[in-house]
Amino acid sequence: ISNGIKFTPAGGLSPELEAFLAEVAKGNLPPIAPWKRWDGKVEAPAFGAEPPMDLGNPAPEGKEGWNTPVEGGTLIVQYNSAPKDINGIISNDAIVTYVNDLHRPVLAHQDPVRFRYGVPSKEDPERVFLAGHPGDIAERWVKEDTLVRADGSRRFGAVSEEGGSWVVKPLDPATAAGAPPRAEERIAKAAGDRVLRGTFVTVHLRPGVTWEDGAPFTARDVAFSMDCILNENVNSDNIKPVFEVVESCEALSDSVLRWVLRRQYFAADDSTVGGNLQIVPLHAYRAAFGKANPGAAFDPKSPEFARFFNTCTALNERPLSAGPYRVEAFEANRSVTLVRNEGYFGPRPRPDRILWKFISDEVAAIQALKAGEVDFVAHGPSAEQYSKVMQEPAFRERFVPSVWYTPSVSFIAFNRRSPCTALADARVRAALGMLLDRPGFRTAKHYGCSVLLSGDQFVSGPAYDPEVRPTAFDPEAAKELLDEAGWRDRDGDGVRDRDGKRLEFEFLITAENKPIEELTAMWLEQLGKAGVSCKVAKMEWAAFIGRFEDKKFDAITLAWASDPESDPHQLWHSKWADPTKPSSNATSFADPRADALIEAIQECLDPVVRQRYQRALHRILDADAAYTYLWCRAEIGAYDRRWRGVKLYPKRPGFDLTEWYMPKELQGKR
Repeated sequence: ISNGIKFTPAGGLSPELEAFLAEVAKGNLPPIAPWKRWDGKVEAPAFGAEPPMDLGNPAPEGKEGWNTPVEGGTLIVQYNSAPKDINGIISNDAIVTYVNDLHRPVLAHQDPVRFRYGVPSKEDPERVFLAGHPGDIAERWVKEDTLVRADGSRRFGAVSEEGGSWVVKPLDPATAAGAPPRAEERIAKAAGDRVLRGTFVTVHLRPGVTWEDGAPFTARDVAFSMDCILNENVNSDNIKPVFEVVESCEALSDSVLRWVLRRQYFAADDSTVGGNLQIVPLHAYRAAFGKANPGAAFDPKSPEFARFFNTCTALNERPLSAGPYRVEAFEANRSVTLVRNEGYFGPRPRPDRILWKFISDEVAAIQALKAGEVDFVAHGPSAEQYSKVMQEPAFRERFVPSVWYTPSVSFIAFNRRSPCTALADARVRAALGMLLDRPGFRTAKHYGCSVLLSGDQFVSGPAYDPEVRPTAFDPEAAKELLDEAGWRDRDGDGVRDRDGKRLEFEFLITAENKPIEELTAMWLEQLGKAGVSCKVAKMEWAAFIGRFEDKKFDAITLAWASDPESDPHQLWHSKWADPTKPSSNATSFADPRADALIEAIQECLDPVVRQRYQRALHRILDADAAYTYLWCRAEIGAYDRRWRGVKLYPKRPGFDLTEWYMPKELQGKR
């Protein structure tokens, strides 16, 4: 429901599902499943407040001048995994995103605290938005509607109702070259007409923006990038789903971009102006393709271009910049060096250079920090290191230990289509989860640096239902559920069975992951006591994630990075449930109520109603027990006290390195 006009999916819904959605929209959510619940306190991190600067690192007495930002110095940052390249279209590693955020062009920056794009205009605050960050390339964007007539024809503009007519008023006059001017229309209403809000988006770009080689940045770069992303032969499966909503992306001119969306979508800004967009330079790829394929036609939608794009080492390892930094060097498995882009139109970043060093071992990372080889250990320190090594006086004298939360969820997934037929029963899945002492592990191993979960939305975000408490660690309740499901030890061999089959399954974990191995050992002990046989398989990452996406597992543990409010379509819609097709819906979950809620969530622009839909889905997933939700882990790091201007944000990665600075008198010293 948006702006007083009810949205009706093109395919329609059954009367039962229509009634279900109507009740949820009014606030009547499904009941919470009767699983045994944990009775501890869920300490969700604060959300929406501006973070303090230099927390735990005040300027020394007499050094108040250190609070004034300056430029200079090289900031060396550790990360615990190395990318194979830094082309964000074909590589989905988190580190690729973090590196690219420092050099790629951005149409609109997302507020790292409130997660909004741009500033609503005074002329029309619901439809017209202005740049909200001095580094935004998008100066202005206008969201108009699509009127879909009963006969399938369409009109675009701000759609309103007057009596028995639709009024379609263009808000942005921009058109493609040679197209007739846009004009207001008044159209008689007909049964079956639908209005899709915010699905016709016009983006006006800032003039004078250039790539690092001096070539102009234009709307054609954005349209070309979308051609690359949507080319079925480009290895962009990691981001293709988030652009499913896009029908077309057209450069009306060098400075004007036009998006047409297939449906209204609550997170459309992420794809039309925001963080999902990975923009690459048309001119550089045209030249590189022509050099590699003399005489060949340049067609970004062709299989030939896709093969070139996937393997273009020069541009995949050293992409051109139109952001605050440019890539100076890429050393596979070792480092990426960024230097200030002097041609950048936006705010000058404070460090002259940022050097990312890839150190996977958590002990080696802290040793590198102590030795002055890195300034910031950004990813990898354990909670135990935080609670012990990082609290030592000698350590705290030189470094600032830091903890912050960004949206994430760790979980164990159960495949209902696996050869272990017991996993098709929600009671069995719930029982297996109750045999894992998550609260005890959190206390013993996380030292308080995590929050227990009952769902996959961000625990502090609007979509998470706090009334659904995490399930309890309760072996007796688990045994009762297994008995109820018909799994009992009938032959006295210590393993439950039913219909001649033993209750046994395989649990996939990644190799050389000590915390997961410790969690697994704790779980195996309780599983054995309850009469459940579990075989553990350790795998290297590539094989591990392949088994997950191909749905060839019984149980598996993973963690997702997410958003403050995530679109659940990719994880939970039945469209992705086919067990023969790779997808993120690896448990093959399918539920008509969930499908209806997911489609309603995507379309709903009313945050209050959408929250009800999200929380209803939370309850359905909890009752299904497809996942045993573990926790949202805190991010843990430490940085050299010489660096200032530090804020820790809820938006990934949790910091903005362009803001950090080192006082002049400390630069050059290690």
